[in-house]
Amino acid sequence: MSLRLAFAAREGLPVEPTLVVREARPDELAELERAATPPLPKGQLARQAGRDGVWILIVGGEGLAVFDAGFGGSFPFRATRAAVARALLDAMAERASKPEVLLVVEDDVGLADTLRGVGATTNVAFDHYVGEPTD
Repeated sequence: MSLRLAFAAREGLPVEPTLVVREARPDELAELERAATPPLPKGQLARQAGRDGVWILIVGGEGLAVFDAGFGGSFPFRATRAAVARALLDAMAERASKPEVLLVVEDDVGLADTLRGVGATTNVAFDHYVGEPTD
């Protein structure tokens, strides 16, 4: 689903000072795709990495955000817990040109509920199917 969140609302999430957000290196992208839950399509991160105004932000093995500052959104936005989401949102806010962000959260009701708890609203709900269709 796509959630809309004012960057100021991130203040409602916990801060964990030991978390470090950094930009993913090109040699890490394929492994990040494989390790993601659910896995990302092969080459998705590499295609995004070369675009102007796009950052692939990671927090160890706990968070991943592909943030497009021009669009004002992140797809995907994945965080294992609220403090990781806060760390990613802080890093995105530093790069943002808009006061709010669209976050695509897939297969993680807990994260979506956490973000709604601090003011996120559902922008679009959708199902994302992976694999070959069956009869």
